[in-house]
Amino acid sequence: EAGAFDAYLWLMRTFARQLEVEVRAGVRQGMGDQRWRYEGYASILHNLVSYYGQFSEPLRRAVADKRAPVEARLKEFAKLAQWSDRNYDALRQSVERSHASLSRGVRLVQELLEVPAATLLLGTLNGQEGAAEDVTAGAAADAAAAAAADATAA
Repeated sequence: EAGAFDAYLWLMRTFARQLEVEVRAGVRQGMGDQRWRYEGYASILHNLVSYYGQFSEPLRRAVADKRAPVEARLKEFAKLAQWSDRNYDALRQSVERSHASLSRGVRLVQELLEVPAATLLLGTLNGQEGAAEDVTAGAAADAAAAAAADATAA
Protein backbone atom coordinates (compact mmCIF):
# COMPACT_ATOMS: atom_id res chain seq x y z
CA GLU A 1 0.00 0.00 0.00
CA ALA A 2 1.29 3.39 -0.97
CA GLY A 3 -0.03 5.05 2.17
CA ALA A 4 1.84 2.71 4.51
CA PHE A 5 5.15 2.57 2.63
CA ASP A 6 7.01 4.99 4.91
CA ALA A 7 5.59 3.31 8.00
CA TYR A 8 6.86 -0.08 6.81
CA LEU A 9 10.30 1.38 6.15
CA TRP A 10 10.35 2.98 9.59
CA LEU A 11 9.33 -0.32 11.17
CA MET A 12 12.09 -2.24 9.39
CA ARG A 13 14.67 0.42 10.26
CA THR A 14 13.63 0.29 13.91
CA PHE A 15 13.83 -3.50 14.01
CA ALA A 16 17.29 -3.46 12.38
CA ARG A 17 18.51 -0.96 14.97
CA GLN A 18 17.05 -3.05 17.78
CA LEU A 19 18.93 -6.11 16.52
CA GLU A 20 22.17 -4.13 16.23
CA VAL A 21 21.81 -2.82 19.77
CA GLU A 22 21.10 -6.28 21.13
CA VAL A 23 24.16 -7.72 19.40
CA ARG A 24 26.41 -4.90 20.62
CA ALA A 25 25.13 -4.92 24.16
CA GLY A 26 24.90 -8.69 24.41
CA VAL A 27 21.44 -8.37 25.94
CA ARG A 28 20.46 -11.95 25.17
CA GLN A 29 21.99 -14.48 27.48
CA GLY A 30 23.67 -17.37 25.77
CA MET A 31 23.63 -15.66 22.40
CA GLY A 32 26.89 -17.35 21.36
CA ASP A 33 26.33 -18.91 17.94
CA GLN A 34 23.24 -16.83 17.22
CA ARG A 35 25.18 -13.58 17.33
CA TRP A 36 26.21 -13.89 13.69
CA ARG A 37 22.57 -14.60 12.75
CA TYR A 38 21.36 -11.44 14.46
CA GLU A 39 24.12 -9.44 12.77
CA GLY A 40 23.06 -10.95 9.44
CA TYR A 41 19.39 -10.16 10.03
CA ALA A 42 20.27 -6.60 11.00
CA SER A 43 22.40 -6.26 7.88
CA ILE A 44 19.63 -7.62 5.66
CA LEU A 45 17.08 -5.26 7.14
CA HIS A 46 19.47 -2.32 6.85
CA ASN A 47 20.08 -3.10 3.18
CA LEU A 48 16.35 -3.49 2.49
CA VAL A 49 15.63 -0.12 4.10
CA SER A 50 18.47 1.48 2.13
CA TYR A 51 17.24 0.04 -1.15
CA TYR A 52 13.54 0.77 -0.74
CA GLY A 53 14.22 4.11 0.92
CA GLN A 54 15.24 5.50 -2.46
CA PHE A 55 11.62 5.08 -3.60
CA SER A 56 10.13 6.89 -0.63
CA GLU A 57 10.34 10.43 -1.98
CA PRO A 58 9.10 9.64 -5.53
CA LEU A 59 6.23 7.68 -4.01
CA ARG A 60 5.40 10.53 -1.64
CA ARG A 61 5.36 12.95 -4.60
CA ALA A 62 3.16 10.60 -6.65
CA VAL A 63 0.65 10.29 -3.81
CA ALA A 64 0.65 14.06 -3.32
CA ASP A 65 0.10 14.60 -7.06
CA LYS A 66 -2.82 12.18 -7.13
CA ARG A 67 -4.30 13.59 -3.93
CA ALA A 68 -4.04 17.27 -4.92
CA PRO A 69 -7.11 17.37 -7.22
CA VAL A 70 -9.30 15.71 -4.57
CA GLU A 71 -8.08 18.13 -1.90
CA ALA A 72 -8.62 21.10 -4.20
CA ARG A 73 -12.16 19.95 -4.94
CA LEU A 74 -12.91 19.52 -1.23
CA LYS A 75 -11.47 22.94 -0.40
CA GLU A 76 -13.56 24.52 -3.14
CA PHE A 77 -16.63 22.71 -1.83
CA ALA A 78 -15.92 23.95 1.70
CA LYS A 79 -15.78 27.52 0.39
CA LEU A 80 -19.10 27.14 -1.42
CA ALA A 81 -20.98 25.37 1.37
CA GLN A 82 -23.57 27.62 2.96
CA TRP A 83 -24.91 27.15 6.43
CA SER A 84 -27.05 30.27 6.57
CA ASP A 85 -30.31 28.44 5.84
CA ARG A 86 -32.96 29.31 8.37
CA ASN A 87 -35.27 26.45 7.50
CA TYR A 88 -34.54 23.20 9.36
CA ASP A 89 -35.27 20.98 6.35
CA ALA A 90 -33.08 23.05 4.02
CA LEU A 91 -30.26 22.97 6.55
CA ARG A 92 -30.64 19.21 7.00
CA GLN A 93 -30.51 18.63 3.23
CA SER A 94 -27.46 20.88 2.96
CA VAL A 95 -25.74 18.89 5.70
CA GLU A 96 -26.58 15.60 3.97
CA ARG A 97 -25.16 16.86 0.66
CA SER A 98 -22.03 18.10 2.41
CA HIS A 99 -21.61 14.78 4.20
CA ALA A 100 -22.01 12.83 0.96
CA SER A 101 -19.48 15.02 -0.84
CA LEU A 102 -16.95 14.75 1.96
CA SER A 103 -17.46 10.99 2.14
CA ARG A 104 -16.74 10.69 -1.58
CA GLY A 105 -13.55 12.70 -1.17
CA VAL A 106 -12.39 10.61 1.79
CA ARG A 107 -13.16 7.40 -0.10
CA LEU A 108 -11.13 8.58 -3.10
CA VAL A 109 -8.13 9.38 -0.88
CA GLN A 110 -8.43 6.03 0.89
CA GLU A 111 -8.54 4.19 -2.44
CA LEU A 112 -5.45 6.09 -3.54
CA LEU A 113 -3.57 5.15 -0.37
CA GLU A 114 -4.56 1.49 -0.81
CA VAL A 115 -3.10 1.29 -4.32
CA PRO A 116 0.06 -0.83 -4.32
CA ALA A 117 3.19 1.29 -4.10
CA ALA A 118 4.67 -0.47 -7.13
CA THR A 119 1.76 0.70 -9.28
CA LEU A 120 2.27 4.35 -8.38
CA LEU A 121 6.04 4.06 -8.72
CA LEU A 122 5.81 2.46 -12.14
CA GLY A 123 3.44 5.20 -13.26
CA THR A 124 5.81 7.85 -11.89
CA LEU A 125 8.97 6.32 -13.30
CA ASN A 126 7.41 5.71 -16.72
CA GLY A 127 5.93 9.20 -16.80
CA GLN A 128 2.37 7.91 -17.05
CA GLU A 129 -0.34 10.05 -15.56
CA GLY A 130 -3.28 8.26 -14.02
CA ALA A 131 -1.55 4.89 -13.68
CA ALA A 132 -3.25 4.22 -10.36
CA GLU A 133 -6.70 4.91 -11.79
CA ASP A 134 -5.96 2.72 -14.80
CA VAL A 135 -4.97 -0.18 -12.59
CA THR A 136 -7.92 0.13 -10.21
CA ALA A 137 -10.32 0.57 -13.11
CA GLY A 138 -8.73 -2.43 -14.86
CA ALA A 139 -9.05 -4.53 -11.72
CA ALA A 140 -12.70 -3.52 -11.38
CA ALA A 141 -13.35 -4.38 -15.02
CA ASP A 142 -11.62 -7.76 -14.60
CA ALA A 143 -13.72 -8.50 -11.52
CA ALA A 144 -16.92 -7.53 -13.34
CA ALA A 145 -15.97 -9.71 -16.31
CA ALA A 146 -15.23 -12.63 -14.02
CA ALA A 147 -18.55 -12.19 -12.23
CA ALA A 148 -20.38 -12.05 -15.58
CA ALA A 149 -18.60 -15.20 -16.76
CA ASP A 150 -19.55 -16.99 -13.53
CA ALA A 151 -23.17 -15.86 -13.92
CA THR A 152 -23.42 -17.16 -17.50
CA ALA A 153 -21.68 -20.42 -16.57
CA ALA A 154 -24.21 -21.05 -13.79
